[in-house]
Amino acid sequence: MKLNDSHAELDVDEMEWMFRKNPADASKKLDEKKKEAEKVPAQPKEVLLFDPKRQQNVSIAIARFKMSSEDIKNAIYALDGQKLGSEVLNVLISISPTLEEIDLLKNYDGDVKLLGNVEKFFLDLLTIPRYTQRIKCFRYKLQFENRILETQAQLDTLVAATDQVAESDKFRRVLEHILAIGNYLNGSTPRGGAYGFKLDTLMKLHTLKSVDPRVTLMHFLLRQLEEKAPDVITFAGEVPHIVEAKRLSLDQLRADLSSYNTELAMLKGQVRASKNDHIEGDKFYEVMTPFAKDAEEVLEELGRDFNGLETSYQELVSSFGEDPRKVGPMEFFTIVDEFVTEFKKAYRQNQTKEYQTIYEEAAAARAAAEAAKAERLKQEAEERQRQEEERQQNSQETKAIYAEIVSIITTWAGKHSPGNEDAVMEQFKDTSRKFGMDEITGDEFCDQVRQCVGSKCASKIIPNSAKLLSDEEKQNVLLEAFARFKEQVKKEKESKKQQRNSLVSPPSEGRERAGSSSAGRKRNKVVVPLPIKDIEPVVGEEAQLLHKSILESVLAAFGGDPKKMKSFTSHTRKYGNEQITAHEFYQYLMDSFDPDFVGRLVPDLARLLQDSEKRHALIRALCESAPGWAKFAGL
Repeated sequence: MKLNDSHAELDVDEMEWMFRKNPADASKKLDEKKKEAEKVPAQPKEVLLFDPKRQQNVSIAIARFKMSSEDIKNAIYALDGQKLGSEVLNVLISISPTLEEIDLLKNYDGDVKLLGNVEKFFLDLLTIPRYTQRIKCFRYKLQFENRILETQAQLDTLVAATDQVAESDKFRRVLEHILAIGNYLNGSTPRGGAYGFKLDTLMKLHTLKSVDPRVTLMHFLLRQLEEKAPDVITFAGEVPHIVEAKRLSLDQLRADLSSYNTELAMLKGQVRASKNDHIEGDKFYEVMTPFAKDAEEVLEELGRDFNGLETSYQELVSSFGEDPRKVGPMEFFTIVDEFVTEFKKAYRQNQTKEYQTIYEEAAAARAAAEAAKAERLKQEAEERQRQEEERQQNSQETKAIYAEIVSIITTWAGKHSPGNEDAVMEQFKDTSRKFGMDEITGDEFCDQVRQCVGSKCASKIIPNSAKLLSDEEKQNVLLEAFARFKEQVKKEKESKKQQRNSLVSPPSEGRERAGSSSAGRKRNKVVVPLPIKDIEPVVGEEAQLLHKSILESVLAAFGGDPKKMKSFTSHTRKYGNEQITAHEFYQYLMDSFDPDFVGRLVPDLARLLQDSEKRHALIRALCESAPGWAKFAGL
């Protein structure tokens, strides 16, 4: 059956009026409630001084104790470790009221009964003098023995590990083999010949691979020890404590000792403060006084042990070239332990068939290489013997050639410059040295030898000098220069034949000289006695002879006048040093001598000039004063 309330008609206003609440009934119920409330006395409100989170945390801790605050207080006075163990004391210390909370509790002047459980708990415990310090001292006493035993064990481990590494004879011999290998590999480098090595070297042995990447320097070390010193392979048995020592820290031990002494100082202060407490059941002064004395003695002995360990460890680490301030036991003993691990691993691998095969093949290859080397050395020795025999033969020939050169030079010097034989020889040696050091060319060498001993002797000395050269290329250079030298000498000889009559002759004496001079000046013309194009420089012995002849002729022309001779020498030097021009020099000659004499003098002076520009300039000055000089324009 389906119903629809929209089909029913109701007077809702009347319904609301008829069924409204009765005001009289409501007023009556309110009065009844007030009367009942007046009959029940008002409950006092709980006073909470701490914030809710603090209340919650402390409440949870108190609940775990399962002891009243009074029981806890009595146990603290009695120093009862059975009731209050280290764990309970740790919790009590962790929840101890702060200074601010203590002030809140002290300043509360209301009804204590209204305080919360946490506040009441703290108020009760704070009746103990220096509550927080007392429970810390109590905990220090309870934990002291175990903490000291643990620290002593760590000290003993580090002392044992340090002494074992420092005193192990087998480990020292292993290190000596490592040092020998390192010095050999480094050879003549700055690291060769060392007396020790850095600690990290131990970590590199198993990473340095041989030509066969499967074999490292650690494998090689083990092979050598197996053959040369098999007893040291078991050195790990002499350093058993390094495994434990690598987990320990000197800094942590130092911090622990410092903490123990700091807490002991606090305990002594509390002992002095508790002397006059006089609280029933309080055993703090009675128990803690002898304990403080015993603890002090234990810590002093522990401190001495630590200082001894620190000294021994510093010496050990320093012996490896490391700074003890930077390398602690954890790092040091870890490296040693890892070295031992890799050492054992390499030893086990060396015993396998795979590695035995590697070493056998390497030995065979080495034997073949050594045989080839021996054969090569034999051939080299034979070649050296052959070269030595050849050298000795050449040495005899060299001595003979050199003796011949010395003989030629000394003979020439004795004839042309008596008393200067050694100086001439030294001049030749200096010239030879310059050519050997590439300071002069082959042509310059030939010219300088010629100037030293003349053309004839130079023609004998130069080819012999070439024979003395061990450098074949330099020898060829000198021989080529000598060929050019001979050609030049040949040309000079031919030219000399044509020019032999052109050497300057002194003018006739007296009237003839005066007449000739007068006639020359009257003509004011210079007679050129030979073709200028044939004038070439002279060197060596020929130059010396020409120079001497010129000086004699000039001196005769000046009638032996030293002042005029000095002036001539000065002008000649100035022209050679480019202080005066060719025309200025020529004009000086014309002013000083008969023109015909100048015509014969200038070509000979030109022959002494090695500088072609100066030589041509002087000849041109001569030609320009002669009839038909233009025909010499090509000079």
